[in-house]
Amino acid sequence: MIEGEITRGDFDNTIKLIKKYGKFPNLVGINSPGGSVIESMKIGGLVRKSLMAVMPSGQCNSSCALIVFAAVRKGAGTVGIHRPYYDKEYFKGLSSSEAEKKYKIVDKLQRQYLLDMNVPTILIDKMLTIPSTKIEYIDLEDYKDLAGKYPPAFGEWVTAKCGALTDREERDYDYLEALFSLNMRLIPFGNDPQSRRQRDSLHKKARIAASFTNDYKAYLKTKGDKHLVCMNESVINEQKKIYKAMFDHI
Repeated sequence: MIEGEITRGDFDNTIKLIKKYGKFPNLVGINSPGGSVIESMKIGGLVRKSLMAVMPSGQCNSSCALIVFAAVRKGAGTVGIHRPYYDKEYFKGLSSSEAEKKYKIVDKLQRQYLLDMNVPTILIDKMLTIPSTKIEYIDLEDYKDLAGKYPPAFGEWVTAKCGALTDREERDYDYLEALFSLNMRLIPFGNDPQSRRQRDSLHKKARIAASFTNDYKAYLKTKGDKHLVCMNESVINEQKKIYKAMFDHI
C-alpha cells in the first residue's frame, strides 16, 4: 500500500520494502494526493518493469496518476490529473525566461515518460493543459476504453502465453465478475463521487450479467478463470526472474 504525499526518497523506501518482503507484490493499492513528479516517475518505472498491478484505494491525484498509468494491470477507480509544477516559492523567484526554460525541462520529462508508459497522446496533451490549481478526473474504465485494457507489449505477451478471450467474452466476463462482487458484497464503501460512480458501474454490469443463461455463465467462468490463472501465474514467474536479476547479487 502506498499512502500519503509522494516525497523525495520514496523510491528508495519502496525498494527497501520490496527487498524486505522478498518478492514483488502482485497488487499495490495507492491512496495519495500526489507530490514529487520525479519520485512518482521512478516508482512508476519500477511498477512497469516488475509487472505490478495498481489499484487506487481512495484518492489518486496529480503525480499519483503517473504511477497508475505505468501499471500493466490497473484496477477500477478514478485518477485526478493536471500539469506538473515547481515549488511556488522557488518558481516565483525566477525571471519569466528562466521559468520558461525550467518548465520546458519538466514538461519534456513528463511527456516522454507518459509516452513510454503508452498513455495516448490525446490524453497527454489534455493533461498538460490543465493548470496545477485545477484538477480533472478520469475513470480508469474510460481510460482502458481509450488506451486498451493492457499496454500493447504486455497484452501480446499474455496472449502468446495464455491465448485470448474474444472482445465479447472479455466484456461479458467483466460483467460476470461485477455480479460476483455484488453477490459477495464486495462493493465500494463511502459516499464520495468516486465510490458512487464505482457502485453505479458495478450495478449496471451486474444487471447485464444476471440476464445471461446459466450455460453461458458457466462457459464464461471456466474460460475466463482459466485465462486469469494463466496470466497471474505467468506474471508471478516473470516477477521472480526480475527480482532475482535486480536483488540477488546485492
